[in-house]
Amino acid sequence: MTKLEKLLEELKGYSNIHVVGTSGDEGAEIAAFLVKNGIPFTGHDFASNPSEYLRDIDQADLLFVPQSWYLYEANDPIKNLNIPLRTVTQLHYQLFKDQMIGVTGSAGKSTVAAMIHHLIPGSILI
Repeated sequence: MTKLEKLLEELKGYSNIHVVGTSGDEGAEIAAFLVKNGIPFTGHDFASNPSEYLRDIDQADLLFVPQSWYLYEANDPIKNLNIPLRTVTQLHYQLFKDQMIGVTGSAGKSTVAAMIHHLIPGSILI
């Protein structure tokens, strides 16, 4: 069984997955991944419906959040939940642990990433 197959099997074992920040890059990526693989979820997005944001979040058995979720006061209710939190970075690491190159810094990341992509055939830019 591949890493992806194991991950999908794990995710399909959850009955109530929620994704926070579905209009952001990370939330949209997780949502698209779940849809592509036929995994149902509930999406939450402050920008599209502030009055209903995080509705029924306490019913989730798995919660996908963006890296910066804890910085926003609107997400404070999540801090008190006893629900597993996952991020897109954790998923990438789970799937590509031995095949990932991280490029960090304050300048030149796109250039370096493009150079690496050019040098390694079959590489994917994320």
